[in-house]
Amino acid sequence: MAVLLVSPESIARTINHSKSWFTLPGFSMQPSEFAKISTVLYFAAVISKHKEKYPKSNWKTDVFLLLKIGMIVIAPVLLINMQPDFGSSMVYLFIAAVFVLLSGIDWKIIATLVLGGAAVLFSALWVIVTFPQMSEQVLGLEQYQVQRVLTWFDASGQTSDDTFHFDRSLSALGSGQLTGKGMSALQVSLPEAHTDFIFSVVGESFGFVGCAIVVFLYFLLLYRMLMLGLNSFHFTMFGAYICFGFLSLIFIHAFQNIGMIVGIMPITGIPLLLLSYGGSSVMSSMIGLGLVYRVAVENTMQNDYLFK
Repeated sequence: MAVLLVSPESIARTINHSKSWFTLPGFSMQPSEFAKISTVLYFAAVISKHKEKYPKSNWKTDVFLLLKIGMIVIAPVLLINMQPDFGSSMVYLFIAAVFVLLSGIDWKIIATLVLGGAAVLFSALWVIVTFPQMSEQVLGLEQYQVQRVLTWFDASGQTSDDTFHFDRSLSALGSGQLTGKGMSALQVSLPEAHTDFIFSVVGESFGFVGCAIVVFLYFLLLYRMLMLGLNSFHFTMFGAYICFGFLSLIFIHAFQNIGMIVGIMPITGIPLLLLSYGGSSVMSSMIGLGLVYRVAVENTMQNDYLFK
């Protein structure tokens, strides 16, 4: 990602306000998508080795582990914010927060972090809503990012240009009604329909029934990864943390993407993994699922051995 920032426009063009892709003739790649998988692996390795080294934790070892987690996540977050890609940086922070919760750190330390993080978040939102012009300088946000937050808080107070994407996504989602119009009868023109707003296409094509099936399939996938992680934890902490990390990755992508479509989350450029178009996100998702599948194979082999 550091190479991406210093690369010339000829191989790293700025697209949708962000310099996030290597673009060559017939080929494009988004490094941050692959970095998510490597970050999950790094978290899993560091936390599992730490717990093996310090089986009995105390506040010193917990703070030491917390510093390790912070050092892992700070580099990709800073580099991604320089692109800028605020949505992807939030994905990394969410994954780090999940690993903090699952690492066994004392609840008092976690409570302090939660209260501090909530205070910072609400303060930032207050500055954006109250002083939108000042927030661009104080928080280092781009104008379009500030506008997205303002639209999220009060769409009725914004112009039609500011709420265009949100209005179109809701129109497409609601126009499908119960069973949808079918894939060949789409009527609502929606920008970025194949990537960020693919769930609106699902709603227009297959209606409420299709959307419910998609959400249920995501729930089923997350549930299976959760159970695999819990079942694997007693013989491979590393494998279990891989499952939990990839679970958190899919969850935050699905929650944020679907949430921005229905208006409970601000609009960001986060794709709906396993459904949105995009070579880098699809390839990184397949790599993550391959790692989870390997943990499942190890779990099956271990259970077969135990019952022989």
